[in-house]
Amino acid sequence: MTFDNEKIDGEDLIQIKLLGNEYDKKKTLKNLDDAWDLFQQTGEKSPHLRQKIYDSWLKSTQKGINPFKETYYQIMPLEQSKKIINDNQRLIQIASVIMQGLLSYNSHGHINLTTSDGVVLYICGLPITPIGSILTEDVQGTNCTGRCINEKKLVYVLSAEIYNVELRKRNMDCAAAPIKDVNNNIIGIITLTMGENELFHYHSLGTVQAAANAISHQIQLYQLLEKEKMFIEALNEGIIVIDHNHNIHAINNYARQLFQLEQHIDTSSLSLQDIANFSKEDLLIFTNNNKYQDLELTITLKNRTLLQCMLSVTPIPFNQFILSIREKKRIHKITQKIMGAQARYNFNSIIGHSSAIQYAINIAKLCSQNNSVVLILGESGTGKELFAQAIHNASKRKDEPFIAVNCGALPRELVQSELFGYVEGAFTGAKRGGVPGKFELANGGTIFLDEIGDMPIEVQTNLLRVIQENEITRIGSEQSQKIDVRIIAATNKNLQQSIISGSFRQDLYYRLNVMSIYVPALKDRISDIPELIHNFQTRICASLQKPPVKFSDEVIQLFMQYPWPGNVRELENIIERCIHFSQTQLINLSDIPAEIALFNSKPRTSLTNNRLKQNEVKQIIECLHETQGNLRQCALLLGLSRGTLYNKLNKYNINPDDYR
Repeated sequence: MTFDNEKIDGEDLIQIKLLGNEYDKKKTLKNLDDAWDLFQQTGEKSPHLRQKIYDSWLKSTQKGINPFKETYYQIMPLEQSKKIINDNQRLIQIASVIMQGLLSYNSHGHINLTTSDGVVLYICGLPITPIGSILTEDVQGTNCTGRCINEKKLVYVLSAEIYNVELRKRNMDCAAAPIKDVNNNIIGIITLTMGENELFHYHSLGTVQAAANAISHQIQLYQLLEKEKMFIEALNEGIIVIDHNHNIHAINNYARQLFQLEQHIDTSSLSLQDIANFSKEDLLIFTNNNKYQDLELTITLKNRTLLQCMLSVTPIPFNQFILSIREKKRIHKITQKIMGAQARYNFNSIIGHSSAIQYAINIAKLCSQNNSVVLILGESGTGKELFAQAIHNASKRKDEPFIAVNCGALPRELVQSELFGYVEGAFTGAKRGGVPGKFELANGGTIFLDEIGDMPIEVQTNLLRVIQENEITRIGSEQSQKIDVRIIAATNKNLQQSIISGSFRQDLYYRLNVMSIYVPALKDRISDIPELIHNFQTRICASLQKPPVKFSDEVIQLFMQYPWPGNVRELENIIERCIHFSQTQLINLSDIPAEIALFNSKPRTSLTNNRLKQNEVKQIIECLHETQGNLRQCALLLGLSRGTLYNKLNKYNINPDDYR
């Protein structure tokens, strides 16, 4: 039979087996008393005495220890004893709990804990060993604790084997086992002294060894956690170590932040249920001895707020488990960073000083000050996403994600999963663990739904619910998730016509059209073309690492007469094309693409001027409607001085009183 990988000597085993009943014990003790008498009289060894006990008696005699001394405990000086106890607080704290449990099976006995040097740190049960006593064999003679220190393994000493006569008279048998740290060094001894009338037998050894193992395991785990504490704290995720009863054994600062636990709160006496309202299903998963990776959980904290996270479970030795927790919002931010989900442009990025573009900018600035849904209208290539990014960067959400989705570019069958995500097993080919949708990734920030007019009608229903309820449901899931997302939609289509044709929901249109911005076509803001040319040529030359170029007055005049069906995007592309193919730093009409160079501008001059006039009148009237005829506010929105606005009202014969 072995205990803690250390063999019990043959003669120890033979003797302990003789103690199975009271008759055998009396016989054994009588033989040992005779052995003691023989030793005292002649110094010889009795055949009934274990060799190691005889050697210990002999050594004690040689050390000059008096076996008849009535003061049989030598106690360390008080100050020195206090320091040793203070230095061993963790050992005492862990061992005391296990010792109290062991005492319940030996209610009339005594248990003591000593250092590896034999200094008594803690006792429970009968108060027969003073705190601070020194129990080494060099000081006390043959005793169970001292023998364990020398043997460095599980031992037992019967009452009749003790060297001190006064202690022998107690008729109390002992067993002791070493407590080891993570490096297998002995750091303490636990000694069980049986009650006077309690039967000491073979199983008593197993009880002491089990207690020593339990203390060692707890000490080793603590040391491992202390050793790895810096590593755990360095991890950019929450770490909690629990046992099978969900009691918390360790928690890092990141986890404290996630669960909103202040630093002064001692978690050593808390369980998981004390820090959050976990479901029974979650608690079962944590401790069923299986390893889990990236479980998606929504945990209700004690203040009723929700923690959406990814949680992994790793079983470790000593029947404990490591929970690693990553906040879903943070994971999404990492994903967004990889995706480049940030808005790059602001209102300074929008080039132009025409009243048309300034009116749109001023409306957009108003939109940036709230969280309402915005609908941006305008032809393709006018810069609708530029406006969406500028609104986001001027809002309180500027440090949060900006996710752009081109609804018209997504395959019809993938729109739902792209926007709302899916759970594992939702369909054939679904990724393990599922995938978050664009709305989840945009949580806290802004989602830009470009080409909203091309969104399938069945998806429009789900989008309407997102706007109304501020929550999404992944494909294949029955659990909805609350989200906080600002929606900006854009289209170049006439949505009212789409409503009539049945391709767009009327109720969704009303939900989207809370605040609307019309981005003017380039042909309606031709005065901005020279400024746009300068901006594009400067940026493109720097990007291509080419020397600065200049566009001739004839080219600029032609550009201002051309209708630009592709709007600003077409203008930018044409400028880049000219710079690529130009052999000189001055770009003339000969460098212009044929479809623009051959454009006959003369018959269109009056048409262009008329279109500009119509657009300006339209903008002024829309502004007067919006401000209810307030000329100061109207001038501010149009980016005009009040005097300039008065002149235009007179020029176009517009009466502001008609709008008050």
